[in-house]
Amino acid sequence: MMRSNVCFALTMGVLLTHVAVGVCGEGSVARFRPLRNTNGVDYALGSPRIYRDKHLRGVAMPLGGIGTGSIWLDGCGRLSNWLIFNRCRSPRVPNSFFAVRAQARGGTPVVRVLQTVAEGSFPAMASLTYEGGYPIARLDFQDAGLPVEVRMEAFNPMIPLDASNSAIPCAIFRLTARNPGAVPVEVSLVGSLRNAAGGPGGRSRNRVIADRRTTMLAMDKIPDPVQTCTLEVRDGEGCDVVASPLYWFTGIQTLTPEFAAALSRVSETGGVVLADGVTSALFDSIRMVREAQPSAGGTSLVDRVAREWPLPCAEAGTVTPPKETCVGLGKGRLILAPAALPWKEGCERIAA
Repeated sequence: MMRSNVCFALTMGVLLTHVAVGVCGEGSVARFRPLRNTNGVDYALGSPRIYRDKHLRGVAMPLGGIGTGSIWLDGCGRLSNWLIFNRCRSPRVPNSFFAVRAQARGGTPVVRVLQTVAEGSFPAMASLTYEGGYPIARLDFQDAGLPVEVRMEAFNPMIPLDASNSAIPCAIFRLTARNPGAVPVEVSLVGSLRNAAGGPGGRSRNRVIADRRTTMLAMDKIPDPVQTCTLEVRDGEGCDVVASPLYWFTGIQTLTPEFAAALSRVSETGGVVLADGVTSALFDSIRMVREAQPSAGGTSLVDRVAREWPLPCAEAGTVTPPKETCVGLGKGRLILAPAALPWKEGCERIAA
């Protein structure tokens, strides 16, 4: 099952790094030693697979922990397929990319997006080579107009025999700029990510979270408003709460036919009715029904509920219940809360 709360969709945000890249030589190249088991047998590592030119059209590396969904880094260097929305194939989230700005001493600044497809006003890199060996992808970008060489390494935690840490919902990107020339170059690296957590409804929320050692941009969404609905609830152990039906009425101000019907059904069959955001207006409406003469056409469900059931504060006129109240209704129960409750707290009340 894919989860939508993937870290790189929520916390990567916009990253800006400015560095000065001096003149560097060829340097040393890291060498991997062959693996050796307890019997002293060497297992040579195979050559990495490197893709270029037309073969890049068939390359993509999924980035993300086990069971958390993934974002694919394709052969153009784009974050192309966002499988974090619980759909088999999701569209690419726009305005999500990495870019570089490089300026040699005395020269003109050069800006490129780190992919071979242009992104808005950012020109594309001329070409790239793609070294793929899951869970690590290494992309080396080439462009004659850029005074530095840029490498992108992208990976997610993948630790044999450690399923917990291998299921961390994140992707990690490391960008390296190398100056092969004789003139110092100033380099800025930028990452841009659109907050897609809020969806097309525009409920996205960006927050800066900082402590003494770290500053992060947390991307999430404004909590959805609670709607009147029926519910299925699980307890802390993950088991379904056996109570049918379960109703949540939010901001209830009067004893409506729908509210009365839910109370009647719960009383007869069992279950829970939660009413939050309750004000004195609800109890005023109950009091008015009790004080009025029954209609000539017979007693309605609203009349019966108002007159016969022990609803709290119904006799108190304009007094709102000072705190949360739970009332037994036949085989079920009614929870009245004076304050509006978020989804999590409301479900906890019902599951209790």
